[in-house]
This record gives sequence, structure tokens and C-alpha cells, in this order.
Amino acid sequence: MEEDKYNIFSYYRSYIALFPATENYGTNTAEIDLHIKFLNGEKPDYLLFKIDNFDLTKCEHQNIGIDRVKIDNPREIETIKISCKNKENFTKDKNIKVYAVKKQSNGEITEHLAGCITMVAPIIKTLDVAVVRVKAFTDFGAPTTDWETFFKNILGQALIKVTSIIDTDATKYNERLNLDISSKKSIYDIDSGFMSKTDGLERDLETLFKNEHPNLYRKYFTLYFLDVESDLNGYSGINKHYGVMFNTHTEETITHECLHGLTLPHSFSYTEWTNYVYEAMATDNIMDYSHLEKDPVSGNARSPINRFQLWKWQWETIRKHYLLK
Repeated sequence: MEEDKYNIFSYYRSYIALFPATENYGTNTAEIDLHIKFLNGEKPDYLLFKIDNFDLTKCEHQNIGIDRVKIDNPREIETIKISCKNKENFTKDKNIKVYAVKKQSNGEITEHLAGCITMVAPIIKTLDVAVVRVKAFTDFGAPTTDWETFFKNILGQALIKVTSIIDTDATKYNERLNLDISSKKSIYDIDSGFMSKTDGLERDLETLFKNEHPNLYRKYFTLYFLDVESDLNGYSGINKHYGVMFNTHTEETITHECLHGLTLPHSFSYTEWTNYVYEAMATDNIMDYSHLEKDPVSGNARSPINRFQLWKWQWETIRKHYLLK
């Protein structure tokens, strides 16, 4: 091969995490678009997929399925489906490599590595969640409807399985996880359903919950839902075991605040837990503020971005939290 005939450049592989189909939970198949650029006008005769040098045209892989292991006469955009079939002996990440294959005029078959995606080993972590309804004004708060699907999908990107979401205490005859702090309206300056002060709120909630449900305290990630508004939709702290939601929260708020508790900072903030810092309101990451319709600094209107993603370094960070099993 003549070295000056080919362009050498850095290639940053992608990572994918899927639940095994045998787990009967979460996403086990992903549809992936391949964006192909033909360099030097040399279009390959076909693309060939291999898993850690395992030839998929001869035999199926034990753990990973690919619906098109060979793509003849490839176009600039091709689509494949990748699945995780099971986790048997799948304890290390596996590289799915695509090769550009061409038959030369002399009959020689040449293969050149053209791309790679790494499937993360499906080592599943589990998280239990307690939903606590809090009466701060006139009624008990509650989570927004259909929040669980979004919540599970986001955590599932890090191969975290939400094994239970409870709102009762089985050890107390299925007593509802309700807390009443309405006697402290004056402390929190609650007027017409709006809480002006939140200092000490989480301390009071935690103390009450610990006293009334000691068997659940610090064993479940606790989501407190209040029946009042505040300046925030919700809040938590880094490396905590709880999140506090006001009644303006959304499904994104619940997940965002839970992830703060699981040790994720904002995507645009530099902290001791930060691996990378990104431009604010510019990504589709759930820890960004890109959903805002108004720039909080300039006050100018902006186009919101749908937030639905976690990055690999974030997967690795939250999987270390002490509540995960």
C-alpha cells in the first residue's frame, strides 16, 4: 500500500449500551445510520462487519446481532440494526468494526478498517426509587403523569435498571409515603400556593421521612413531590440520595434532579465531578439547560432543544453511586 495514497486522520469511535434481550427490560436493539465518505474516489465493493475479528459471515456471534453483516455496493448512507442478545460471558466491551473490501484487478482482496463502534459490556446496575407526596399547602403533591418511561429510558442509557418505584411502605401495612409540612407555611413563606423560601426544606423532609419510614431511608433514591410552586421546578445536590420537585416540574425535571443526586453536575459547569465542560444550552444532554425558551443571561428568545441523552463519561460517573446495586 502506498502511504501517500490514503488520508490518515483521527477517528473517534462511538459507544453503545444495550440491555440483553434476555433481560426483558429496556432497549436491546438500536438502528444506526452509517454516514460513509468514499476517499480518493475508491468505492469499495462491499462493507464487512466483524466483532473483535470474529467473521460474522461464517457464524452468528453469541452475544451481538447485526442484521446486515455484509453490505454490497454501499451508498453514502446505510442503516443497520445492532442488538444485544444475551450477557453470557459478555464481561468486556466488544468492538464492532466495519471494513471496506475491494477486489483488485489482480484478483487480490483488500480490507481496510473504515469504522468502529464499541458495545459496552452489559453489566447491569439496579436502582430503587421511593415516591413521596408532600403536603406543604392544601394537598399532597404528585409526579407528572407518564414520567416513569422517560426516567427509565434515560437511566437505561447507562445500563441502570429501575427495579422498583414505590409509593407505599410494605412494612407499615402499605401506608402511603405522604409527608405533611403544612404547619410550616410561615417558615417557608408559602402564600397562594407559592413557596418563597426553601432553606432547610430538604433537611425537614429527610428528617420526617427517616422518622416515619426508617426501613426505606437511604436505601431508595427518594423523590419528594410538593403541592406548591417555587422559583425552581426542582432541585437536588451532587452525590445525594433525594430530589425535591415542585408542582411545575416536568418528566425532564425529575430525571435531571435525580441525576444530580447520582453525582452528575450540569453539562456546562466545572466541578470536582466534571470530566468535560460544554457550551451551555447547546446540546441535547439531559443535564444541559437547552430546553429553555429564553436565554437566562441576555433575556433573548431562543429555540429550545429536546433533551434526551447521556454521554459515556456520565454513564461511568453515575454507575458509581452508593445506592446502585
